[in-house]
Amino acid sequence: MFQSLLLAAVFGCVLPQRLPPFYVQDAELIQMSKAMREADDNKAHPGQIYINYQGQAEGKQDNAPSEFFYYVDPALLQKPSFSQFIAMMNNFNREGGVDEPRVSREEEGHEISTFLTTILASRPWQILYSFLHQKGTIHTTVAKIKVNLFVK
Repeated sequence: MFQSLLLAAVFGCVLPQRLPPFYVQDAELIQMSKAMREADDNKAHPGQIYINYQGQAEGKQDNAPSEFFYYVDPALLQKPSFSQFIAMMNNFNREGGVDEPRVSREEEGHEISTFLTTILASRPWQILYSFLHQKGTIHTTVAKIKVNLFVK
């Protein structure tokens, strides 16, 4: 999950830029994702998450009668990246077409800033940033990335 958040953050910031073409081999992606996983201090360990796969989705129809997560260790949700991500969830409504709940702009801004500070200081982010920088796709600093993500 944390890696997905990092990738979303990075590409949410770099996609508005005009990216130069670059080549990435499968082996590079595998090596980078393994390095990110190993470096992640907040990752779930065996026994902390149990997933209930159930039936497969067909088209837009969800055939799963139960929740996807069968069990999540509450201790995992206390780790900084998880708890800060969860804190932002009251800023959004997961149902489309329904007004967003309102929290104060100050509270929302603080939650977003805290979360971005945490993930952009993480070791997986540093690995991803370094990889993309070496490929010539990022021409900005981490501080500017945070500002660009936060302003949106």
